[in-house]
Order: sequence, then C-alpha cells, then structure tokens
Amino acid sequence: MAASGSAYANVMEIPACTVGTSSSLVRRPRMKKMVLPSEQTAPVQIPPLSIAWKSAAEVLKLAAANRAKLFWQHDAEKAALQEQFEQEKVLQREQFEKEAAATKQEVEDEAKKAVDIAVASQNKLIQAFYVWGLSREDVDLALAEKFGEIVFPGDDASPVAE
Repeated sequence: MAASGSAYANVMEIPACTVGTSSSLVRRPRMKKMVLPSEQTAPVQIPPLSIAWKSAAEVLKLAAANRAKLFWQHDAEKAALQEQFEQEKVLQREQFEKEAAATKQEVEDEAKKAVDIAVASQNKLIQAFYVWGLSREDVDLALAEKFGEIVFPGDDASPVAE
C-alpha cells in the first residue's frame, strides 16, 4: 500500500483479476467471414460536418442578401399585375358599355319598326273607314272596340220591325 504522506494516499487499490475468471478478458480467435460480391457495398464517404455547416451558412447569407432584392421584385411584379388588372377591368367595362349601347340601339330600332307598322295599320284602317263613308268618331269607336255603336251610312238606325 501507499504511504500515508504520499501523493497517492487517496487512490484506492483494486485487486487484480485472476486469469480466466472474467469472460470479457478471454481472447477468442477471430474468424474471417466470406461475403459474396453481390452483398459487398462500397464504403460511403460522408463529408465532414463542418463543410455542411459552411455550405448552409453560405446559403443563408445569400438568401439574406437576396431577400431585399426579391422583396422589391415581388412588389414590382405585384404592382405590374395590379395595373394590368385595372387596365383589363377598364377595357371590359368599355366593351360592356359598347355592347349595352349597341343592344339598346337595336331594341330602339325594333320598337320604332313595330310602332311604324302599328301606325301604318291604323292609317290603313282609317282609310278603309273613310272609303265606307264613316266619320272620325266612328273610327275612334272602332279603335276602342265599340263596334256596336258605329252607324253605317244608308243603314236605318231604328230597330227593325218584325
């Protein structure tokens, strides 16, 4: 044992193991295994972690540097798209107004044709009444569909005696 005043006073003595008492101390002979060529794989070499960290740091630096540039590009594209949308909207509104005006004109033309046809028919009816010798009042009664009140010239208005 060590002396009490030495530097090794606090070191504890461990008794030595006897040979063959511990299975971990027994040496076994190594056996070589044969591996088929199809099962053999090439060792994969992984780059050191520091290279990966350096690459990631470089990517982050570039991303941070380009962030402002990308942000302004995005804003410029957004403004251009907004302006294009507004222009398309104005063009669509103008086209709609043109189509509405054209449709309105077509309807007005058709209505005018219908009124012209109705007026022409009425004039023909009036001319026919004048040919039969009827007055303007008789024409007005006919237009009001009061045909029973029209008195034709040469007809006797008195009730027919039986």
